[in-house]
Amino acid sequence: MQNKANRNCVTFNSAQFAGWVKGRGVNLPESFCGVTQDTRNLKSGMLYVALRGDRFDGHDFIEKAFSAAAAVALVDESWNAPEEFRNWPLICVNDTRQALLDAAAAWREKCRAKIIGITGSSGKTTTKEIAAAFFSAGGVVCSTKGNFNNDIGLPLSILSMTSDCEFGVFELGTNHPGEIHLLSKVLQPDVGLVTNVGSAHIENFCSLKSIAREKGAMLKHLTGGGSAVLSMEMQYFLEVAACCDTSIITVSLLNRDADFFGEVQDVMCGRMIITARDTGAQYCLQSGLPGRYNVYNVLLAFAAACCSGVPAEAVIKKLHKIEIPGMRWQIVQKENGIRFINDAYNANPDSVKAVLDVFRELENRGRKILVLGDMLELGQFSESLHRQIGEAAAAVDPSLLCLVGPLSRRYALEGAACAGFPKEKIICFNDAGSAGVKLAELLKPDDLILLKASRGIHLEEVLNVF
Repeated sequence: MQNKANRNCVTFNSAQFAGWVKGRGVNLPESFCGVTQDTRNLKSGMLYVALRGDRFDGHDFIEKAFSAAAAVALVDESWNAPEEFRNWPLICVNDTRQALLDAAAAWREKCRAKIIGITGSSGKTTTKEIAAAFFSAGGVVCSTKGNFNNDIGLPLSILSMTSDCEFGVFELGTNHPGEIHLLSKVLQPDVGLVTNVGSAHIENFCSLKSIAREKGAMLKHLTGGGSAVLSMEMQYFLEVAACCDTSIITVSLLNRDADFFGEVQDVMCGRMIITARDTGAQYCLQSGLPGRYNVYNVLLAFAAACCSGVPAEAVIKKLHKIEIPGMRWQIVQKENGIRFINDAYNANPDSVKAVLDVFRELENRGRKILVLGDMLELGQFSESLHRQIGEAAAAVDPSLLCLVGPLSRRYALEGAACAGFPKEKIICFNDAGSAGVKLAELLKPDDLILLKASRGIHLEEVLNVF
């Protein structure tokens, strides 16, 4: 089978790749170009990775992969290949999932790029996009696509890093203990940035201190001479910092002794003056991103770029390059001046409170309406944390509070009512679709509506009605 080169994909020597993953090669081509686990994204000449999951088996799609002109497939030795596949180009391994990690670790070792790892309870993807824009001032950047941040997404992102890359900016996610250690062992970052420590996925961690240790695990894998970039206001700052054996670069909006001190001028447009402690130089930035949480994201990314040798003045010129992924403070304009703020990509107690703080400060000539859905994976803390969100929603004093999902309908409702919010201004829904139907009846010209919930609630479906 001929290997047709794909632009923007890394070309790998097939035999070398097989060696990286301790695999057995069958009829291998000399090379292949690019790696994917999804036949929908497969291009001619790529390697297809057959992964097994709880509800799928990638080996079922191998024929489809070769029909789409895959150059080679990475498969489990235990796979009972149909007779017609036995002469097709394969790399056979004990576990394709582990092999993907092994290949990424080997490729990371070969690449000359400076590697930046980003983790945290919230804001990872936004901070990654900001950092990618900033680092582009210093050279070619490869970064995580979307939120490809788990044990499949991260190695695929690393394997997309071309040889001319000077910076790799990668996001690391977790919802179970030990995952950050596993990913960081592969990534071996030169710079480790932790956005924050919060209660996301606390169901599987039992305490915030455990979450702090999980985030800090990345810092234990910093390369020699590497640096951690941390906010001094971060919860459990000392616990996370204790995980780092190399230098720590601090940022702060409160402490002028930080390496990078940010003085906020306008929180709604993200304007601040940053002072670098080592030189005393001051820089004025305006990101256009609203909210104090985004000010921190920008400040952390700025510090990471500067401590990596990218000139501050060049970084500032890249502010216009920041592109925030969809459903993160995405303004959706409808008829009659009605606007939705779609922040429904995901939610945890800290991110919801942060967004509510911004929403409260927004000026609008029409009504302000909150549509909040359940926050998932909070376990035994779910009841109390949803009550807190109800209290925070009451503090916004919206014209209408819509609650979607069983946890919000019960506990957030109770929290809002206990905080004195009128029950007649609260409407509860089983799902996003029914909330959208009712809102279509109730909305008036110039209304401003915030959508915020965990990914599993699919709160963006409210917009399908309009």
